[in-house]
Amino acid sequence: YPPGYDMLLGILNQASTSTAWTLKFFNALIISLSTVFFYFFAKEFFGNRNKALFATFALAAVPAYLSHFIWAHALAIALFPQTMYSLEMIKHERKWWAVAGVCFAAILLAHPTHAIKLTGLVLIYVGVKAISNLAFDRKSLPQWLRRNLAYFGAVAFGIFLSLFWWGVKWK
Repeated sequence: YPPGYDMLLGILNQASTSTAWTLKFFNALIISLSTVFFYFFAKEFFGNRNKALFATFALAAVPAYLSHFIWAHALAIALFPQTMYSLEMIKHERKWWAVAGVCFAAILLAHPTHAIKLTGLVLIYVGVKAISNLAFDRKSLPQWLRRNLAYFGAVAFGIFLSLFWWGVKWK
């Protein structure tokens, strides 16, 4: 089982003598921060503050959005908005590929089955982004590849980082 959630809560358990309090408080904090990062992603994605606020409110209003569960999948899903935000920021500054790669690796190290599902979503996003860049810009293939290399590099970097743990497990 990936060590991300266990390691994080093991370190945070030093903040209190009560393990139950640590689990409840930091799980609520992780989920709360994920809604904040979802707002930043939605604002960047939609390009509109009001649409982002509505989307964030809709997400926070969903009763089942991880508020009652203290499981490792909460961390994997909570890391998804950070990954998507950093992928979205690549269009402004290409250096964000490293941040996106680290966030994506964190997803891959948080939960095995949710990592597969969220990897599919990230790959769909990167694929649609690459296809839309090709369809709407009408640039030559080398220019298109240079423009989208940061997106593909972020995914590859995340997979590479996660292989430090998964590679040993599969060996």
